[in-house]
Amino acid sequence: MNERNKYRLMLKCVEIKHTLSIESEASLDVDVFNPDIDESLQITRQEFEKMCAALLNRFQEVLKQTFSKTDIFSSDINKVLLVGGGCRMPMIKLFLHQVFTKAEHSSVGNPDEMVAIGAAYYSSFLMSKNDSSNCNIM
Repeated sequence: MNERNKYRLMLKCVEIKHTLSIESEASLDVDVFNPDIDESLQITRQEFEKMCAALLNRFQEVLKQTFSKTDIFSSDINKVLLVGGGCRMPMIKLFLHQVFTKAEHSSVGNPDEMVAIGAAYYSSFLMSKNDSSNCNIM
């Protein structure tokens, strides 16, 4: 497969991930990427979540390690702000509800934009520590 088709396949896989966040199944027409294969592949949300289980387990371990280094428990968290594209995935939402059972779960605006805005605020904060000039980002 040439580089162009690899890139197009990657974009289609991202699209499938997004589709599985709102629908129970998605499909991929293989012949679009390889005309020698006349086949359509189906994937269900359940199959996708099974494939992502190891990644979710890693996320859970990071949370455990983070809480173990502080005097904060998951039950102390009263609000979870859902940001980033992953928060649209039902398995992520469910996981966060299971970990932060007492917290209010909310999202504001476009989750992808919120990550960029947060990064800009953090960058401004870091710059203000090193430079006395005022930095406006919005």
